[in-house]
Amino acid sequence: MDRILVIGGEGFLGLKLVRALKQGYDVAATYYKTKPEEAGCEWLQLDIVNPKATKDCISNLKPNVVVLLAAVSTTFGNMEEIAKVNINGVRNVVNACQSVGSRLIFLSSDYVFNGEKGLYKPEDKPKPSTPYGISKYEGEKLVASIPNSVILRSSLMYGWHEPFQHKNFFTKVLTKLRGGEQVVTFNDCYRTPVYVGDVVRVLGAVISRDAKGLFHIGGPDYLSFTDFAHKIAKVFQLNESLILSKPCNMSLPKLLGLDAKATEDFLGFRFVPLSQGLKLLATGGEAS
Repeated sequence: MDRILVIGGEGFLGLKLVRALKQGYDVAATYYKTKPEEAGCEWLQLDIVNPKATKDCISNLKPNVVVLLAAVSTTFGNMEEIAKVNINGVRNVVNACQSVGSRLIFLSSDYVFNGEKGLYKPEDKPKPSTPYGISKYEGEKLVASIPNSVILRSSLMYGWHEPFQHKNFFTKVLTKLRGGEQVVTFNDCYRTPVYVGDVVRVLGAVISRDAKGLFHIGGPDYLSFTDFAHKIAKVFQLNESLILSKPCNMSLPKLLGLDAKATEDFLGFRFVPLSQGLKLLATGGEAS
């Protein structure tokens, strides 16, 4: 049985991936702060900024596959602090994987693009405009130095989260609307929201098929944050008048989102439309 190491297993995507993979693999996972109470998996504390700890972890486990999800996801902020994890930390994982011959799968983001075009394809040249985007692109270049590595660029993920995990746009909007609070949304920032369960499916397929290269992950809906919020309100039967719309007044990339048709064709399935994904969540759906 192949051994899989999930780095960042306590995160929004990571824990769902661990739950799915442990059904068919020998799974180990790392956490940074909070150790999940999840049986059937070996949990290890790891800070990938520490090169010795990272090398020791991977050398001791000798995993067939390493899935690197751990990252600082702050869009803006101190580049030096972001780079510690998203560049230096990635470098440490890359070096450790090379030393034992582990295959590396890396989660990246549509923030590697500048947001001037939208619906980016894998062949489009990255041109990041934020510290986060710059760091993720640098991480991609490090990972690409390993033969048979995989880079998965994802657009905005949505789904339920654990109490100790960060909220995503879906849960932030839902919490406010349920509490009768107004929600301010941007009407000129576009994304291709993707159901987190579909991201788990992609990762599982990429692992089982020994795929390599670059893949884009994104839902079929290309819409603004304002339209996303209205879809949440409709599906969960909440007050849409609480949703306020305005142009973005920050230097966020506006037209992001990913064209995932090539990924769908390669893997042989279609990403869930946003309304369908929200209905799954409203009826207790989850990625597992």
